[in-house]
Amino acid sequence: PYPRALKTPLGSVVTDTAIAAGDTKQAKHFLEIMRLGDLAPVERAQIDYEEGRVLATEGENDEAIAKWEAAIGGPHRPSAAKARLARAELLLKLERIGKRDAIGELEKLRFSWRGDEFEFSLLRRLGQLYLEEGLYREGLTALRQAATYFRAHTDAPQVTQTMSDVFSKLYLESAADSMAPVTALAVYEEFKELTPAGPRGDEMIRRLADRLVGVDLLDNAADLLSSQVKFRLQGVEKAQVGTQLSLIHVLAREYDAAMQALADTELANMPE
Repeated sequence: PYPRALKTPLGSVVTDTAIAAGDTKQAKHFLEIMRLGDLAPVERAQIDYEEGRVLATEGENDEAIAKWEAAIGGPHRPSAAKARLARAELLLKLERIGKRDAIGELEKLRFSWRGDEFEFSLLRRLGQLYLEEGLYREGLTALRQAATYFRAHTDAPQVTQTMSDVFSKLYLESAADSMAPVTALAVYEEFKELTPAGPRGDEMIRRLADRLVGVDLLDNAADLLSSQVKFRLQGVEKAQVGTQLSLIHVLAREYDAAMQALADTELANMPE
C-alpha cells in the first residue's frame, strides 16, 4: 500500500536484509511487490540489481549477469556501480575473467561512484586484488586510500593492519626479492611509515640496505643506514650499524665519510 516514492527504497532495504540473511524466498516476495505498477527507469534499474543478487545467491549465474547488465545500462548510478562490481566479482569467481581484468573493471568504478560504504569496500577489494597479483605498490596505495578516506569506518584498523602485515612480508620475509631493487626501495620510501618500531624495523632496514649494496646502489644503501643511525639506534647496535655504514662508504671509495661514520657511532667501553 505504500506510495512508489517509498516502496522502492524501502523494498530495497528489506530485500538487501533478506539476501544477507540467506532468505531468498523473502527477497523474491518483496521484489515481486516492488515490480507491481508502472516503474520508472530508475526504479527498474534498482530492482534489476537486487534481482541479480538473488539469482546469484541461487546459482543462476547467467541470469544474474543479465540482470546486472540491465542495471549497468540503466539511469540509476548507484545501482549501475554496484551491479558492475557484482558482475566483475561473479565473472572472476567463475574464472571467465582473470584478476587483471577484474582490476580493470574495479579501477573504472573508482570514478563512477564515490563515498559511503561502496567506495571503502571497492578500495579494499582493489587493494587485495593488486596484492594477489604481486603489484604491491598499487595494492598498498588502494588500501591506504581506504584507511585514510574512511578513518571512522569500523574496519579501517583492519585495513591498516593488512598494510603493516604486507610491508613486513615484503622486507622481512623476502617477498620484495621479486621486485627490482630500485622498485623495492621506491615502495619502501613511499610507505616507510609502516616500518615497525624496535628490532623488527631495524632488521627490515638493514636487509633492504644489504640488497641495495648487492646491486651497487651504494648511495641509497648509505642513506638508509645513515637515517637509521641518526634516528633509530642507540648503544652497541648503533655502533654495529655504523660499522656497516662505514663499509658501504669504503666500497664507494668515500674514505672520509667512512671514517666519519665510525667516529659518529663509536661507543665508550665498546665490546671488542
